[in-house]
Amino acid sequence: MKKFLLSLATVLCAVSFASAEEVTITPNDQTGFTGDASAYTASTDGFTITYAKGGSTNDCVAPSADHIRIYKNAALTIAGEKGQTITQVVMTSTGKNYCGFNAVSTGSGSWSSTTYTWTGSATEIKFTAGSAQTRIKKIVITYTPDASAVVVDKPVIAPAEGAYGEAQEVTITAAADNKVYYTLDGSKPTDASTLYTAPFTLSESTTVKAIAVDPDDNASLVVTTIIAIAEGANGDGTEAAPYNAIAANAAALAGITGSVYVEGIVVSIKTIDTETYGNAEYYISADGTETDQFYIYRGYGLNGDKFTSADDLKPGMKVVVNGNLTLYSGAPQFGSGSKIVSLSTSGIAGVEIDENAPVEYFNLQGVRVNNPVNGLYIMRQGDKVVKVVK
Repeated sequence: MKKFLLSLATVLCAVSFASAEEVTITPNDQTGFTGDASAYTASTDGFTITYAKGGSTNDCVAPSADHIRIYKNAALTIAGEKGQTITQVVMTSTGKNYCGFNAVSTGSGSWSSTTYTWTGSATEIKFTAGSAQTRIKKIVITYTPDASAVVVDKPVIAPAEGAYGEAQEVTITAAADNKVYYTLDGSKPTDASTLYTAPFTLSESTTVKAIAVDPDDNASLVVTTIIAIAEGANGDGTEAAPYNAIAANAAALAGITGSVYVEGIVVSIKTIDTETYGNAEYYISADGTETDQFYIYRGYGLNGDKFTSADDLKPGMKVVVNGNLTLYSGAPQFGSGSKIVSLSTSGIAGVEIDENAPVEYFNLQGVRVNNPVNGLYIMRQGDKVVKVVK
C-alpha cells in the first residue's frame, strides 16, 4: 500500500510539474505600457505588469528603451489575467546599484547579484522597493494555468522573431473557426483590433501582437513577435547562424533582447583589462569598418576565459560572441559577461601562412612556433580556415 501511495504521489507531482508553464517578459517602451505619474500598466503574454508611485516621493516615469524603473518605496505588481497561479518569478536588474526590492506581499524573494528570485503560490504579487530603486529589464514567470479557464490556443505568427535584410510577408494562423485580431503599434489586441484576413508585408521594424478568438468569444493569450528590418541584416542569432552586426543592432533597436550570437570583425578596442577583471570593451562590424558597429561591453575572451594579454584581442580578428542583447541609453550592445565562442585571425595584416602546411602553429605576430605552450596561437592544417587555439 505504501508503495502504491508513493507511486500515486509521484504521478501527481509529475502531472503538476508538467502543467507548469513559463513566459519571459521584457518590460520596456515596446511592451505597451500606458499611464502617468501615478502608475504605468501593461498587459502582455497573459499577465498584467503595473508599477505605481505608492509611498515614493518620486513620480513614476515612462518605460525606458530597455527597462522599467521602480523608485524607493514604489511598488511593482504582477498578476495573471486568467487566474494563473504564479509559483516563481525571476527578475533581472540593469545593474547592482538597482536592486531595491526588500518586501513582498506573499511568498519570499531575495537578490543574488542582479537577479531577484521569488517563490510562492499566488495569482497576484506586489513587490516593494526599499532604500534603493529597482530597474528591471527581464521578468521570467513560472505559472500553472487555471484549470477552470477556457483555453484558446494562441495564434502562430510567421516569420519567427528576428532581424531580416528585406521586407517580410507576415502570416498569422489559428485553429479552425477561430478569428485572429492583431496590432502593429505595440498595443494589446482585442476583438476590436484589426481582423486578420490575408498575409501582409512589413517593410520596417514592427512589433506584431495577435490573439485568437473562438466562436464563443473566448480569447487566447497574446502572442508577440518582433520583426526587425534592416538592409544588410543576416543570420538568426543562433550559434549555427549568428547575427551580423547590422542584424544585432536592428534587433536590439526593435526591442529584441536575450541571449544571442553575433559575428563580426573587431574594428577597435576601447579597453582591455588584463589585471583585475580580465574583460574588454570593443566594437565589431560586418566588414571590419566603422560602419554599423556593434558594441561589446565588458566581455570575456575565448570560451569565457579572462583576457591576460593585450594580444588576446586585436582589430581585424573575426569573432563570434555570445551575450545578452540589450539597449543602454538607447544604444544596442551586449551587456557585461559575454564570451567569445570562436575567434580567427583572417583579417589581421601581416599573418602569412602556407596553405599547404600539414599542422603548424604561429603566434599573433605571424612567427612560427614549434612547441606552443600558454597563450593564443594560429593553427593551420591543409585547407582548413585559420583559427586561434589556446
